[in-house]
Amino acid sequence: GYLAWGYANDDAHAPDDIGRAWNMVRSPSHSPAALLHHLEKGHCYSSTGLMFEEIGLREGVIRVRLAEGGLVRFVGPYGQTLGETSGRQASYRLHGEAYVRVEAESALGKAWSQPFWRL
Repeated sequence: GYLAWGYANDDAHAPDDIGRAWNMVRSPSHSPAALLHHLEKGHCYSSTGLMFEEIGLREGVIRVRLAEGGLVRFVGPYGQTLGETSGRQASYRLHGEAYVRVEAESALGKAWSQPFWRL
């Protein structure tokens, strides 16, 4: 099978709709080839304003730090909420889920991670 990634896009029906959602790409280069490569690999997250200062998986724990305090939700298969925390930092220890992704929201907007897959 294939891993599926999610991306943010503007549904621009009017000029005011442009620039409301975007993808933040983790790439050592800003070249088009590098950006496309890292988008294809899922090295990105989606945002409507809120930024992840840090997000990653190490030793079975997903750790998140937001640019601004907000609500952080860890979401598993079928949209099941596995954990929820308010503040700038949150963590979730994996328990054998097929994947876990992060959703966050604050007054600045929302941010969504790619799934952390169990391969």
